[in-house]
Amino acid sequence: MPTEEIRVPIPAWVSSYLEQNKEYIDTGLFFILLVLVVTPLVFLYLKQKPPMAWKNRVLMTAAMIGVSFACLYTGYLMAMSFYFSLIAAFILLSIVMVLWRLKRLTIGYYTTRVLGSLILLVIAFSFVPSVASSPEAAKRMACSSNLKTLAFGLIEASEKTLSLDNPPPHNEPQEIGGPDVSWRIKLLPFLSSDHVYQKYELSSSWDSDTNWPVACQKVAPFACPSEPDRKSPKGGRFTSYVMLENTNRNPKNPNLVYDQDRKLLDANRILLIESCGANVVWTEPRDADVDTLRWSLKPANRKEEKEPWRSKNVGASSHPGSVQVVYGDGSTRCLSKSIDEGVLRKVILGKASDEELD
Repeated sequence: MPTEEIRVPIPAWVSSYLEQNKEYIDTGLFFILLVLVVTPLVFLYLKQKPPMAWKNRVLMTAAMIGVSFACLYTGYLMAMSFYFSLIAAFILLSIVMVLWRLKRLTIGYYTTRVLGSLILLVIAFSFVPSVASSPEAAKRMACSSNLKTLAFGLIEASEKTLSLDNPPPHNEPQEIGGPDVSWRIKLLPFLSSDHVYQKYELSSSWDSDTNWPVACQKVAPFACPSEPDRKSPKGGRFTSYVMLENTNRNPKNPNLVYDQDRKLLDANRILLIESCGANVVWTEPRDADVDTLRWSLKPANRKEEKEPWRSKNVGASSHPGSVQVVYGDGSTRCLSKSIDEGVLRKVILGKASDEELD
């Protein structure tokens, strides 16, 4: 495994001080917004005249919007168990406060208003998990769109800059006697990224001083939106999508993915797979070697689950519970990370039936 498997965050803040303390700032913002959520209830627990009720409703509406934003913005900073414990503690505190007020108030307009507001707040909290899951669903769809874009780009580029009739790799030199050139570089003119292609020097190696600035440039179709925005220590950008290739091309190799009867464009065979664990810089003329990686999608431990780019599996992604692939006909599919390894082997070898995948 290359040394580039170490990934470091890409600075998103202009100020180095803010960048270094971003977690504390975000957490502080979360608690500020949480205080704003509590504020309407504090007003409700104080003695007020009925004409103030409209202000309470405005504050409660703002609170529900605020808590959703706060949870979406900083929920990733906290472990889910801590996050739900915080919400549970807040709701328990609210119930205690309501019960304390009930001892001093008769059932009437004000008490009903308090209970109704508490119910609205609980309902708002119950919607937070579903709201929080919607961004991931959008990212999954965008990832699927990336795979389709690359697949159709490969099909269009076939027989022009590369030949999909041959098994991977497709990193042949573009110039006689020149260095290998990644198929991702060759694909750029078919992805409306010809301006990036023009910056790449085909007569120099991919990691040369001339071409390294291109390796540090992000090209959206090669990056899954669910992956954290990270780079190699030298600044190289990783690709989320790779082909499957064999370093052992002996016809008797039982792990041989493609032979004369297995073409990349076959409808039931994987053309591209999410494999951030392969740690391939997007300009690097390399793909996922099935002879050295585990034929599994399940994280081996909690560290691999949290940081999938550390995985030694043939496929790995930042999507919860799944890895996406695109087949030779351009169709995409989500493979469960818990897929049986025997079935996965059939998928990789192009022998799996639809019933087995379902």
